[in-house]
Amino acid sequence: MLTLALLACAVSAQAANVQVVTPIPSTPTDFSTIVPIAKFNPGPGQILTMVTVRLNASLDASLIAENRSNQPAMITGSVTQSVSLTPPVGPVLTGSHSTTPVTPQSVAAYDGIPFTTELPNGPFGADTFQWTIVNGVVDESNIYVLPADLALFTGAGTLNYTLVGDSSYMLSSNTGNIAAQASAFVGGQIIVTYEYIPEPASMALLGMGALMIVRRRR
Repeated sequence: MLTLALLACAVSAQAANVQVVTPIPSTPTDFSTIVPIAKFNPGPGQILTMVTVRLNASLDASLIAENRSNQPAMITGSVTQSVSLTPPVGPVLTGSHSTTPVTPQSVAAYDGIPFTTELPNGPFGADTFQWTIVNGVVDESNIYVLPADLALFTGAGTLNYTLVGDSSYMLSSNTGNIAAQASAFVGGQIIVTYEYIPEPASMALLGMGALMIVRRRR
């Protein structure tokens, strides 16, 4: 048993990994795009043992609402965002965040100046309010160890991943007369980690372990 434990430690010490990090620039939703990511192209004797596909994405949004009534108003609403990554095999990595409702805001009667003329950074009139929303982070992973999956990830070239970002929002006013604009974004990175061992080193260690076991039995 001691020999087997030493052998396991020696083999694990030979393991190595390489990461392929693909940035996701902050992108307005809604979108769907194909992301090609390099496969594990083994060197002499290298054997792929595990693949981890990780989606790490941030979701944020901006809402602008303007009261178009001649009376003061209370404006509220909600925003929902989601992102998903479909890898070449295995479950879809997905996550969503909702802000329901956004903090209600009291605004003045319409001042006659459309907020669109005050974009992009204001200042906006007292009839308008802007919410800046950081909805959160999506961090999801798949792990692959089956031989058929590892074979798919091995070789020259790339594999295609499908990245999708979606959002929806709702704004309402007690006066029933508002103008609004929403901007939602997804950013982050896709991280693919390939773990492998060099075949000659692992075979040599296995041979040493077998020899030690034989000697111990004698």
